[in-house]
Amino acid sequence: GICAGFGHPPADEDDHARWDSNRRNTVSGKLHPTCPCKEPKLLNDHPNCEMNKFQHMMMVLRKEVPDFTQIVVVNQNCDVFTRLWCVAELYEAYATGMPQVMKLRSSKLLDLTNEDHSLYVLLTTLKVEECHASRPEDKTEILKQIPDFQTFDLHLQNLVFGQRGLLSSYLVGFGKVRAAVQTALRVKEANGHLQKKIRSAKPD
Repeated sequence: GICAGFGHPPADEDDHARWDSNRRNTVSGKLHPTCPCKEPKLLNDHPNCEMNKFQHMMMVLRKEVPDFTQIVVVNQNCDVFTRLWCVAELYEAYATGMPQVMKLRSSKLLDLTNEDHSLYVLLTTLKVEECHASRPEDKTEILKQIPDFQTFDLHLQNLVFGQRGLLSSYLVGFGKVRAAVQTALRVKEANGHLQKKIRSAKPD
């Protein structure tokens, strides 16, 4: 079971919905069981907390495990790119040179003929400040380690679309020129789609 429980329920309605969803089995909808042990729970405010040491953990794994690779599994809603802990770990792996492999539910999401722009809209508008964490304390802790959000967001774009970015393995078979064209076109389409949504949302 989960040792430290789920923390206090957030007051914000959207945050509460995410908090409640995270503590349930995605198939059955039942609450995950919690651990009945009496060990002290060391959370973010304790120096011996282990849950906020992912940078150190990844550094040790990269050093001790040959060819250790980060596998990024993207579900239908692409939640991995909106969760702050996930984004922070993605960037840590990228910045330290750890190999990364992305697994999509379907590669059709990247196809030029696909009319669903949701993945590209999400990826081209990534902003670390808008990512979510189940606990407000976690978000505060992670964001305070980022000195410049705008620069960090540019690094995120490189992480996804760069030469060794997460999408690179899906575009290998196209050749460099065609891959670049495909990505550029999809990004352009995604941005155009986003602008249409913005205009339609504005009052006359």
